[in-house]
Amino acid sequence: MIVRLEAVPYAHRREPNGTWTVFDTQSGNAAKLGSQPSVNLTEVDACELAAIFNRNTIGSASRLHHYAIQGLPGSAEHAMNQG
Repeated sequence: MIVRLEAVPYAHRREPNGTWTVFDTQSGNAAKLGSQPSVNLTEVDACELAAIFNRNTIGSASRLHHYAIQGLPGSAEHAMNQG
């Protein structure tokens, strides 16, 4: 399935160093989870985090849902603190 980047607020991309980043498709900047940019992730974590951001922002008046501001418990936050 092909998804146009304009259709979703967040996507993930592979960086030159082999890690993955979740980014805002409008600005191209790394999305933030709390105050931490979503960088240096594994592909699996980046894919899951982008899906979480998209699931919680599509149809919302706010670009970032409260999860992105407060942070998520579990693997995504843990993965961002590694590296």
